[in-house]
Amino acid sequence: MTPVYNSHILKFRDTCLERDRSRLVETISSCRGHRVIARIRQSGRSVDLECPPRELPERIAKAGFDRARPFDLEIVTREPSALAALHPNGAAREEFHDRNDFNVLQWNGERGTGEAVAGSLRNTPMFFRENGMNLDLVDLYRGQTLFLVLNGPSLKGFDWARLKQPGIVTMGINNGAHLFRPNFWTCVDDPSRFMASIWRDPAILKIVPMAHFQKPIWDRERDAFATERVRDFPSVVGYRRNEQFEPSRWLVEDTVNWGNHSKRGGGRSVMLAALRLAHLLGFRTVYLLGCDFHMDESKHYWFPEQRSAGAISNNTNSYALMSGFFRELQPSFLEAGFKILNCNPESRLDVFPFADLNEALATAAIDATGNTEGMYIDRYREKKRRAAERSRKPG
Repeated sequence: MTPVYNSHILKFRDTCLERDRSRLVETISSCRGHRVIARIRQSGRSVDLECPPRELPERIAKAGFDRARPFDLEIVTREPSALAALHPNGAAREEFHDRNDFNVLQWNGERGTGEAVAGSLRNTPMFFRENGMNLDLVDLYRGQTLFLVLNGPSLKGFDWARLKQPGIVTMGINNGAHLFRPNFWTCVDDPSRFMASIWRDPAILKIVPMAHFQKPIWDRERDAFATERVRDFPSVVGYRRNEQFEPSRWLVEDTVNWGNHSKRGGGRSVMLAALRLAHLLGFRTVYLLGCDFHMDESKHYWFPEQRSAGAISNNTNSYALMSGFFRELQPSFLEAGFKILNCNPESRLDVFPFADLNEALATAAIDATGNTEGMYIDRYREKKRRAAERSRKPG
């Protein structure tokens, strides 16, 4: 058994102690996790301060830093999903929770892997509430069509009203849902990366990893973690992930695969999770929008967001790995009647057939132009009356 931890890191440049002290203490105090560390860098020197809110100015000076000069700061939260928080004085508040039970709920088999399920997935819990109760959402949209919005720059200037027609069901990922409100939404990264408007919107069914239930979102106005955690928001459903990509069982695993852990070759993506969730919900035709599979210095997303050279390189590597994953999955998709079609003819993902978006929308849309006049009648009584009239006729 190998102990593991994850970390959430916030980076600040040109921090001025006299100017930013109150916001700095508030930001650090709002961090929730097993440990919180303030990593300070100035003039080539670096020091880590444990329990940083306590007597922060004095400790910075004692560490040999010039309080009058700006410094760079990293706030490192170890195990941000741990059920612990800091008091304003910097002391950790002890919480008495047995996390063994919580972990058993998340993993049926070995952590990070999926287990093939015999028979119908309806016999295996796949979706959960924050208290561990499961919801049976499998096949709720049996045989229906889904439009999956993947946030590529090709969607700049797109007329989103086209996706608001009767019969059109949409799923969004990450921060694209801040500007276009889908029916479903999912993510895999830390909840603090995503806009509060998404979490607060009860009209969006948010399907997220179960570990997110315990994590806070980000309050942009305060530049600090919010007091609310994901479990506090409406229309949130959890699922369990695995990090061992096995194409032969990908559609029938008891957890949702989102690629491979770095020790297994890497290549994790929210797109994989979104497609598995779509299949679990019963959708059998998925049209991809904004599936560009390309990023460079001038093309990031259809919404505002900067990307460093390192991030662009990581995305490019991820696209290559994902293309390989989809080539392995496509035979299973076709055998299961799970059709994926790409509505971006310029996309660099050529595994799935390309489709015309206008034709796709016309096929999925429902005609809602009919007149309601005359619908409120007792059709069974009318049927009996006509039957009685026929029986009275001679012959």
